[in-house]
Amino acid sequence: MNRCGPTWYSGAEALPAGTLAHYSNAQALKKVVRAGVLLPHKTRAIERHALIWASTNPVWEPGALRLFSPVAGVHAVNFEMQASLRGGPARLLLAQEACPLDIWGILHTLGPEACAHITPAQRRTILATVQGVWWGSTAPIGEEWWIRVELWRGHRWVFPPSSWLDEGGEAA
Repeated sequence: MNRCGPTWYSGAEALPAGTLAHYSNAQALKKVVRAGVLLPHKTRAIERHALIWASTNPVWEPGALRLFSPVAGVHAVNFEMQASLRGGPARLLLAQEACPLDIWGILHTLGPEACAHITPAQRRTILATVQGVWWGSTAPIGEEWWIRVELWRGHRWVFPPSSWLDEGGEAA
């Protein structure tokens, strides 16, 4: 899975019924937990709406790959690289009701400028495969919708230690 997820994984093959995962990194998720609210945002400048994205994928959401901007420039960060940056991968499990928007519908209405980096055939394939996988919210999601926080450690998702929020710095 390298570019889109871990090369191997130990854990559940599905999220519990009615659960979605918001994938991030530990540094960013620590800020969310401290604030007590997950806020919608635009992940790319070309996005028209600020959203909170969530997924039914139980291991990792390939769409959560982020660009990293070192002094040398910008490049895509694969899963293994991401595991060593910003405290590593993290996720917030949410009640599905917190994300009522089926992102497929939103992607379906995006203009060509939002999908300029993919061919029309690739776009059709994406739209055919993401229905029911990506969900979202335009409203903030407070703690009342949170099920639990998990960190990626040792090829599996685990609960953070009780001292996680008190640890120095922003990295987990």
